[in-house]
Amino acid sequence: MDRGLTDVGLLLEPVSMEKYKYIRMNSRERWVVAMHPDSPLAVLERITPEDLKGLPLILPRRLDVQSEIANWFGDDFEKLNVFFTSNLIANSSVMVHSRLAYSIVIQGSITFWDREKITYRPLEPELTADSVLAWKRKQPFGPAASRFISFAREKLKSGGRKQALRKRPDSERHLPSGARSFPVQNYCCSFFLYSVPHASMASRMGFMDSPRGNREYSTRGGTSG
Repeated sequence: MDRGLTDVGLLLEPVSMEKYKYIRMNSRERWVVAMHPDSPLAVLERITPEDLKGLPLILPRRLDVQSEIANWFGDDFEKLNVFFTSNLIANSSVMVHSRLAYSIVIQGSITFWDREKITYRPLEPELTADSVLAWKRKQPFGPAASRFISFAREKLKSGGRKQALRKRPDSERHLPSGARSFPVQNYCCSFFLYSVPHASMASRMGFMDSPRGNREYSTRGGTSG
């Protein structure tokens, strides 16, 4: 967005919002530990800092996010066995699937992946994060971006998810189950998802199962992002 290559971004906090206007999303993201289904920790319902001591870990690369995780671990953070850091969930999941490490990720980033190959357990105590829909201040927008921002602001401030659970119009019946098209036609609006894995890459690597793997959010009008 700073370079003018995209109009709107979905950002995971903590993130500096000084340069952006934004709408806070109605739901909170939950941090979890991704692991192979046969991993020893898979028998647990929740994962505590004590459970992760001495185990090879993959952490997010963003330093502000690492600070949140460090606060969750407490004094033991400096003693962790950090295998590497990465913002690409698809890359870290290769290591997870190969039983080489455990990865601390946002639950929403692996929801659609094949549970027979990669599973996850929530943290205890729970660690959550907010996300925001943001766009640059004083940025001129085309018709598509302007309509999208107005649409998002209306839906998120007037009931959010319940308002979105409406009967699907004919224009959306070609989309996979669970997808939604925004009411923008014949224009182009660039949209960027920050810290969200590339679904097609995960599918090609075999970590995403077919039924859920087809549920990708879509837009009409050639959206890129």
